[in-house]
Amino acid sequence: MGKVLRVGEEVIAFPGVDGAPFRGTQIPNMMHRDAVQPQVVLSAKVKVLDLAKPDELTEYTRIFNCIARNLYVLSFEEIKYNETTQNWKVLIRYGERYAMMPGELEARTQLVDGQLQVP
Repeated sequence: MGKVLRVGEEVIAFPGVDGAPFRGTQIPNMMHRDAVQPQVVLSAKVKVLDLAKPDELTEYTRIFNCIARNLYVLSFEEIKYNETTQNWKVLIRYGERYAMMPGELEARTQLVDGQLQVP
């Protein structure tokens, strides 16, 4: 693994698996032939960005840079121009790619207010 970050008990390692960063409590030893393989998953994100605001334009640029580097997957984008305010607004839905060990993925998946939550 290249770069390893620790956030609390979680490890985030780059380049990870198939180009997706690895997340988990420990980095698996992939040298064993019968090792359990990490799974690449997507964490869905939805944002509405006003491109007239510099911080939201920066966020839009960051998201597209991550899509270009295959860290995110674009699912939907709608761009609208408002004649009154003369600015662009974007609705964007994308998935953040990362890899996790199967046991950790199931342990972190939970129901909150009847909705399935995956980190």
